[in-house]
Amino acid sequence: LAQPGLTLVASRPNRRADLIALDGSTIHSWKSRDEIGRWVRARLLQGGDILVVGKGAEGPGEARYLQRIDASGEEVWRRSMAIHHEIATGPDGGWLTLELSYRSIPAIHPTVPVRDDQILFLDGEGRPLRRVSLYDSLSLAGVELTSVEPYVGDSGMMVDLFHSNSLFWMDGILKNVSAEWRRDPIYAAGGVLICIRHQNRVAILDSETGEHRWSWGPGEISGPHDATLLESGNVLIFDNGLGSGQSRVVEVDP
Repeated sequence: LAQPGLTLVASRPNRRADLIALDGSTIHSWKSRDEIGRWVRARLLQGGDILVVGKGAEGPGEARYLQRIDASGEEVWRRSMAIHHEIATGPDGGWLTLELSYRSIPAIHPTVPVRDDQILFLDGEGRPLRRVSLYDSLSLAGVELTSVEPYVGDSGMMVDLFHSNSLFWMDGILKNVSAEWRRDPIYAAGGVLICIRHQNRVAILDSETGEHRWSWGPGEISGPHDATLLESGNVLIFDNGLGSGQSRVVEVDP
């Protein structure tokens, strides 16, 4: 079984995106004019443009960018920024993405830089507005963080503490959640649902203050992806099940 309609499929190494019909035929394609790099994520916009989270080359975060391409394949604009994994609908016609930030955090590692994830708020043209640090939000709330061993990444030796991989702007669906559920502070306006792979956790943060509202996962999921808020108020998660020999889909009532 498959969901009726069209599906956008993006290919990382081929730097292209294809709109595929249910019968497998290709309705439309977008292709990068860059000769190197990869497309990490593509989002289809009304009117036929796509937004691409890309990486121009192997190496430090400076090679990363957000790009808008129109239906004819012409670049509308490109913003250089150290983003990764996700571009999601945000408030006021803007966008949410994940930005790398390398920091010295002795509480995590005495000598090796820590790769913090920041929720980066962009306007509709991809220009940065403000940031919320994931480390600051979770540590201030007293959330116990799982230890992650250093490794050699794009920018040298680092501790990839979070490796977040998805964001979900909750206001976009809250109007469809029952009034009884919406009375819970978890569902207050301005919430961002974030999936944190290396902490085996999904969390809801306040987008204005960074306050930690809720999180779940350690001991239950392993290497999660794609946390999504449903109209029921529940959260749907793809659980990689690292080390268990199988993946699964999990729906959790916060």
